[in-house]
Amino acid sequence: MKKTLFIIIIIGVIFGVFYFLDKKEAIAPVIIDKDLTERVNVENYLRENISKLSPVKAVLGGTWYVVSVVIDLEKNSGTVIYEDGHIQETKNFSYTTNQKGEVVSLTIINPVACTQEAKQCPDGSYVGRTGPNCEFSMCPK
Repeated sequence: MKKTLFIIIIIGVIFGVFYFLDKKEAIAPVIIDKDLTERVNVENYLRENISKLSPVKAVLGGTWYVVSVVIDLEKNSGTVIYEDGHIQETKNFSYTTNQKGEVVSLTIINPVACTQEAKQCPDGSYVGRTGPNCEFSMCPK
C-alpha cells in the first residue's frame, strides 16, 4: 500500500512539473508607435554617423558623440548637440524617412554668416543681407 501511494505521488509530481513547465505566459499585443519608431531611428542615425555628418572636424584626435537631440516630427527637422571632449557644437538638421520610419537622408544645416553690408533702396532706405544665400532683402515698395 505504501509503495502504491509513493508511486502515485511520484507520478503526480512529474505531471505537476510538466504542467508548470509547459505553461505559456500570455503575450501582450505589440503596439507600434510610428512616431516613436521614427524618433528612435533618427536619434540612432545621428549617434552612429555624427562624425561623418558634422561640418566641423573633431579636435585633438577626439571623436564626436551626441549629447542630446530634439526632433520636430512634423517638420522632419531638429537640433543636435554633440561634442568631442574638447569643444561642443549645436547644429540644426533636416531628414527624410521611408514608410518604415527608417532614415533615408539626414543633413546638418551649417548656417552661413552674412556680411553686414547694406544696399540702398530707391526710396532712400537700406536693406541688409538675409537667408541661406545671403541675398539682399526686398526693398520696400
